[in-house]
Amino acid sequence: MTYHVVARPERSRGGAFDLHMQANRSTMPLPVIHVMIAAGITLLLLSARFVVIGAWPVAIFSLFDIALLTGARVIFRRRPPPAEQVSLRGNELVWHGSDGRTVTMPAFWARIETVERSPIDLTLWLRFRGERHQVGKCLALYERREVAEVLDRALRDARGWA
Repeated sequence: MTYHVVARPERSRGGAFDLHMQANRSTMPLPVIHVMIAAGITLLLLSARFVVIGAWPVAIFSLFDIALLTGARVIFRRRPPPAEQVSLRGNELVWHGSDGRTVTMPAFWARIETVERSPIDLTLWLRFRGERHQVGKCLALYERREVAEVLDRALRDARGWA
């Protein structure tokens, strides 16, 4: 699954910095819906043979499988894609997660930390004193690398170390 940064960071005249990150949620194409309907009909036709020979639970489990698949698709479409926002206004860095959490820390003392356990696993952390908060969970690896550079540059600007 691929993700993208919805909006590039913007600086207003007052020096504010906003970075909005959101997971990509592509729409379900119409042929996929047709494939699900065709799979349901095929399973029903195949399970009819088992009903004739007395193995009727096969038909029930086939219907249950298609119902679970359809239910998962409906739940997936109704949930909003995960999103995060990092704002830097004056001396304050604010992170908003899609789970409703908000973290505020002084921009001068905040640091962006990258932990790379393997070439395909990178985790971003906002650090302030003993606190660590994960950032960019909804992004792909290459986007996390890009966001790490952008946030580091913004924090350096806030400290005056640019």
